[in-house]
Amino acid sequence: MGFQLHKVMDDMKKASQREGSVQVGVQLDMKKILLSMLEQGVAFRCNPLKIGAFLRPRSSEQEKIVMRSHQAAKQALKSAAPQVKVGLTLSLFDYQPVDGGEAVAAQLWQEDFGQYLPYIQDDDFLGVQNYSRKIVDAKGAREPAKDAPLTQMGYEDYPQSIGHVLRKVAKEFPGELIVTENGIATDNDSRRCDFIREAFAGVMQARAEGVPVKGYLYWSLLDNFEWQAGFGKTFGLIVVDRKTQTRYPKESLKVLGSLNAKEGENKDEYNQL
Repeated sequence: MGFQLHKVMDDMKKASQREGSVQVGVQLDMKKILLSMLEQGVAFRCNPLKIGAFLRPRSSEQEKIVMRSHQAAKQALKSAAPQVKVGLTLSLFDYQPVDGGEAVAAQLWQEDFGQYLPYIQDDDFLGVQNYSRKIVDAKGAREPAKDAPLTQMGYEDYPQSIGHVLRKVAKEFPGELIVTENGIATDNDSRRCDFIREAFAGVMQARAEGVPVKGYLYWSLLDNFEWQAGFGKTFGLIVVDRKTQTRYPKESLKVLGSLNAKEGENKDEYNQL
């Protein structure tokens, strides 16, 4: 959602400051942006100058428009094909309060998740995106500790967060859950292998406790073009030679596949997703 994009961009700006320089991969054509704003203003019967562009957060009212649009789309899909499952995905941090940070952590969770809950309460599923945790005190989210292991994105390397977030979401959202993004940006594939094992163990433990997790999607299959950071952030299970486009599977690809296969009684269910 718009507020979430704003937070993601803030995090990436902080990470880029730590690494010194970034690869900018977006070329903005202002004429096309202005035309798009005009078209949206006509469609939504509002002032086109108040339309939020992709690189800035939407207002609360604009966010409500998006969520009402989701509800309308869901109704249309169900009318045409009642058997189709409908949902959306949210990017969620594992907020952990310390030193009186409970109220701030609760507000951050409300911004990321709670404000959308009334609009998705009746959805069939929710996609959960999670990469790390954030320690929150009374002043807000802290930067990772100096001795904390970091990913290439500047996030703390903390695979336990996905299990925590799934449990928290399940307390409020009654539908099925699918992990639609979880992974680590690192040039150390041995660490990626361990991250996958640890994160997947947390997912399966939550499932064993009754959390209705129906699938796990690692981000990403290939080393991808990561926003303005370009090809410098390597999330992938497969290396891509950008000159020849040749793909080279990493050991982590085998690790993820073996974890799926070991869940014998659940394998068919996963393969149906």
